[in-house]
Amino acid sequence: MCIQQRMEAKPATAMTVNRRQFFRNFANRREEIIRPPWSLPESHFIDICSRCSACVEICPEHIIKRGSGGFPEIDFHRNGCNFCGKCVTVCRDGALRKQPDQPPWRRAAVVAQSCISLHGVTCRACGDYCNEQAILFKIESRAVARPIIDETKCTGCGYCVKPCPVDAVTIKEITEDE
Repeated sequence: MCIQQRMEAKPATAMTVNRRQFFRNFANRREEIIRPPWSLPESHFIDICSRCSACVEICPEHIIKRGSGGFPEIDFHRNGCNFCGKCVTVCRDGALRKQPDQPPWRRAAVVAQSCISLHGVTCRACGDYCNEQAILFKIESRAVARPIIDETKCTGCGYCVKPCPVDAVTIKEITEDE
């Protein structure tokens, strides 16, 4: 029997199926488009933004990139946002408007079920990078501490996204219901 025949004859194991399902889910995941801080609501933003890329070029954290259609998008896999406001300053179209006492956005970190701490592996990478100390780890008896997001402290800066070894942390919009 040749090697190819032996490989074809080998039955699929549960591990193979789980790994295949894992990568299929990872590949099919669609993330929400996040515009720069202080962006107008999406429909107005698209109408007003000229796609000049001034905000992309000035961002000191290099998290603003040209996205779909040339519109600026945030990529927290590059870094987090320090809310310096430089993107607003260079926006000549008015698609980014900083108002006094207005937060940059209503967003917060969310930890998915794929978090390895939720599966018994000690990891606190997201909490280590959280300047606001909004990610707490709840200790449970006979278990690894699990991450809890304090939305009253979380600014949605995204510094917790990049260090996550399994890409389990995302930044989501906070809706009125939450």
